[in-house]
Amino acid sequence: MQKFNLKKSIAITLILLVFFLQVQPLLAEEGPQIRIYLDQKELTFDQPPVIVNNRVLVPMRAIFEAFGAAIHWDDSTKSVLAIKDNTAIYLTIGQESATLNKATIKLDVAPQIINGRTMVPLRFIGEALDADVEWKGDEYSVYITSSKKEQATGFEIIGNVIKAGGMTAAQKAAVDERIKSIVDEIITPDMTDYEKELAVHDYIVLNTKYDFENL
Repeated sequence: MQKFNLKKSIAITLILLVFFLQVQPLLAEEGPQIRIYLDQKELTFDQPPVIVNNRVLVPMRAIFEAFGAAIHWDDSTKSVLAIKDNTAIYLTIGQESATLNKATIKLDVAPQIINGRTMVPLRFIGEALDADVEWKGDEYSVYITSSKKEQATGFEIIGNVIKAGGMTAAQKAAVDERIKSIVDEIITPDMTDYEKELAVHDYIVLNTKYDFENL
């Protein structure tokens, strides 16, 4: 009996070891605090940035709002639609691909939920919004430099038109509400998660028009 228990214990240990080695790359790596700077201003987050598979992930809402993007979170599909100027981004938790305007982009790491916060890949978000993203390993810091176009403009949505221009707090609230109404319009309760994602993707590709007169 003792010999059997020893073998069983060894087998269980080996199984756990194999499992740990398989999931380890997916776990957030612990280390020094990661600092994020946008145009020389340090950003603060309620959930600290983390590194997963050598990629920095940051809280979704905080980073999009830092860029001045309007967002809509769909809890049923665990996906987010973000719009900034002439850029629409669609991300889904657990999926290693994103929709950027008309293109499907492969991600190095999928968006994921960590400590109750939706975390998204910082470099992808920054570069998708036409910013330069630089990692300085000796400082454990990321420096983001937004384009002059982003600094100078906001947007508003009229119908299906994303119109460039200055954006007040009231306009941003209107944009947020318009995005919600668009999602409510194209999503029905009987849709599968895939059908919901496809509907949002098709709306972005087929119906969104851009007005560049103020760029």
